[in-house]
Amino acid sequence: MAISYVSRAGWYETVNDSSYQLTKPANVQSGDLLIAALVFYSGDFGSAQTVNTPSGWTKVRDITMSSSYDYPSQMTIFKRTAGSSEPTSWSGTLGGSEIPKASVVVAYRGVETAANQFVAEAGAASAAEATSLNTATVNNNDSDAWRVVIGNYVSASDSYALTCTEVTERGNLHFDDETGGYYTLWLANFDSNGAVATGNHSRSIGRQFAWASATAWIALLKPSDPIPPSSGSFAAELPDLLGTITANANHPATLSGTLPAPTAAFAGYPHEPATGSLAAGLPGLTAALAGIAPALGALEATLPGLTADVRADTRPHGPRVHSVEPERRIEYMTRIRESR
Repeated sequence: MAISYVSRAGWYETVNDSSYQLTKPANVQSGDLLIAALVFYSGDFGSAQTVNTPSGWTKVRDITMSSSYDYPSQMTIFKRTAGSSEPTSWSGTLGGSEIPKASVVVAYRGVETAANQFVAEAGAASAAEATSLNTATVNNNDSDAWRVVIGNYVSASDSYALTCTEVTERGNLHFDDETGGYYTLWLANFDSNGAVATGNHSRSIGRQFAWASATAWIALLKPSDPIPPSSGSFAAELPDLLGTITANANHPATLSGTLPAPTAAFAGYPHEPATGSLAAGLPGLTAALAGIAPALGALEATLPGLTADVRADTRPHGPRVHSVEPERRIEYMTRIRESR
C-alpha cells in the first residue's frame, strides 16, 4: 500500500510549567502512523531536560544540546499507531518547568505498523547562531519510502519563516512572546510528498537571518507490505445454455442458425487496495446436435465466443465466487428432414 499524508495538528503554551500536550490530527483512521515532535526552550545555559512519554506513545529520540549560548532548544520525537478509537489529545510531563513549549502531531497512512516503521531516522542540532542546519544523513533501501523532516528554531523574534529544502511544507506553528520576557519558537514539518530513491538522503532547514539555536529530525517512512497475489485455482461452473433455433432446410443446403452469445457474471468481495484486472479462463464449450435420419449432408453449427465479466475476492487465500448468472439453460438444434 502506498504511503499518503493525512493531516497534522499543533499545540503551544507560554505557561511556565512541566506539562505538555499532543493533539490528534483530523481524519485519523486505525493503522495510521502518528509522528509527534515536542520542542521547547530549555533554559539559559541549560542542559538536556527529561521528557516523559505520554501513555500509548513510543519515544523515538531526544535531540538535545548543552549550549554555552543563551537560547538552547530541545526536540523529542514520539510515534504511535492509531487504533479504532483515539482521544482528542494526550498529556505528558517534563522533568522540570519550561517555557515556551510547542508540539505537532502528523499522520501518515500506508506505513508499516510493526516496530520497523522507519527505514532510518536521525537527529541534528545547532547550538550557535546560524542561518542553516543540515539534517543527519540517512540511507534508504526501499524505493517506496517517503522522507519526512521536522525542524525548529529558538530566537528572539519569529519574524523570519523556517524553510526547508524538502518538497512540501505541511504546516508550521510559531509565536513570539518576547514582550513577556520569553523567547520565540518556530516549529514546522515537511515531507517528500511521494516515494524517494534509494541511497543517502539529507535535507537542510534555514531562515533568512541567524537563529539562536535549532534542531532537525529526518526519517524515511517504511511502506506497509503489499498484499501478496492470490494463489490456488479459480473454480466457477457455467450453467448449460438455454436457447432455441428455428431454420428452414432446402435440400441439399446446409441447415444454419445463430446461437445467442452466453454471458456470465461472477460477484465477489475485493480486498482493498487490490487494483487491476482479474483474469480467469473459461473451459471450452461443447454441444451435441441431433438430426432425423436419413438426412443427407453435413449438419453444421457454430458456437459464438463465450465471455465472462469476473469480479472476485483477491485475498491471499484465494478468490471466492458468490453468484453466477444466467440461470440453467439448454441449447437445442433440430435437423429437419425434407421429403423428396
